[in-house]
Amino acid sequence: MTWNDGVSSVDHIGRLANPVAPEKSLEELRSLLADLQAKNTPRNAPRPSAAKTRATILTEEQVKELVAAYENGASSKVLAAKYHLDIRTALRLLREHDATIRRQSPTQDQMILAKELYLAGKSVAVIAAQLGLPSTTLTNHLRKNGVTLRPRGGSKPATGRVG
Repeated sequence: MTWNDGVSSVDHIGRLANPVAPEKSLEELRSLLADLQAKNTPRNAPRPSAAKTRATILTEEQVKELVAAYENGASSKVLAAKYHLDIRTALRLLREHDATIRRQSPTQDQMILAKELYLAGKSVAVIAAQLGLPSTTLTNHLRKNGVTLRPRGGSKPATGRVG
């Protein structure tokens, strides 16, 4: 194909193309590829999981601090957040270092208060947050103490009407 000036389209493209000699560019690419292959590991090489790499970020001193803080009463949830760990990783580290894992059971005083608040209309979520307990733990203990739980979604009485 030719343009109105009688010059072929290949000549036009040639004038606009990269002025660098193709042989040089190809050699540069080959050199870069060789460098990358020498530096990189194979794609199928095993990589450590995210949990293992995070756990190895803690020094032995930090793990000792984690265990000591837990044994002095700090919760595993708070410690996991402090050390930027998943809760399961924090608990695993505690078990590996022979810490006795505590269960979060409410005290008798907490249960008396929780029962009074629940019967007064407060939600399990609000009471659990106030007492610093998981909602499911509080729900289970309320049931064990003979409290009939309201349906989820609040304490609104049923009206019997639809719409």
